Amino acid sequence: MATVSFTDGNTGIPAKGLDRAYVVKKRINFATTTATAADVIQCITIKAGTHVLNAGSKIITAEGGVATAQLGFGGDPNGFRNAIDLNATADTIEIGVGGTDAYVTAGGTLITTADTLDLTLGHNMDACIVDIFAICIDLNS
Repeated sequence: MATVSFTDGNTGIPAKGLDRAYVVKKRINFATTTATAADVIQCITIKAGTHVLNAGSKIITAEGGVATAQLGFGGDPNGFRNAIDLNATADTIEIGVGGTDAYVTAGGTLITTADTLDLTLGHNMDACIVDIFAICIDLNS
């Protein structure tokens, strides 16, 4: 298992993001950076003092074979989604569901120490392109 970081500093919050809900998104391209089953893909850096309400994925290009992943943080790697289908049809959106996904059932999660929103892969990846997104509120003053 490897940890692969896609957090290149090209994802930020809106200038007027304080005390407002906003969405951050990162495109993960496995066609240019392959990964193997059990790899942890760091998608989006979330700073301390951020309440993450929900998170999900949008398929841009399907993997072409069986491919699943979990979406969450290190302490609960499937807190937002337990089984994202990375071989779904393009434009398929999956987002956390209350009563099924722990963070959503709890009304989101407060990030007290900076962390990354991670995909934990269930299969080898070499073709999928997926957008990972988080709906957040910056509670910093």
